[in-house]
Amino acid sequence: YLWDEKPPADWFVKFPLKACADLFGLPYTGVIDRPDLQAILIEECRKLKPDFIQNGAGVESYVDHGRGKGVTVKLANGETAEADMLVGSDGIWSAVRAQMYGEEIK
Repeated sequence: YLWDEKPPADWFVKFPLKACADLFGLPYTGVIDRPDLQAILIEECRKLKPDFIQNGAGVESYVDHGRGKGVTVKLANGETAEADMLVGSDGIWSAVRAQMYGEEIK
């Protein structure tokens, strides 16, 4: 922590986000663990339509058809899917993010 040197220097610690934001005059933003966010998204989407979301289908690439016109997604199994939006929550080496920012896919 910023003020207390006693806690262990583990890679995962509870961090006083609001206190740090206030200290530096920055806006406070909350953080949620990815598995929790994924569970919330899947649960809420399935309430709307049980087959609305495909979890575990690896994305190889996508085509953005423009604002409000949807997206075509190419999956690792060779299938394609049409959707209103694509949520890229595939981890640190995200293929979705890499394509979005013109980065190398790892």
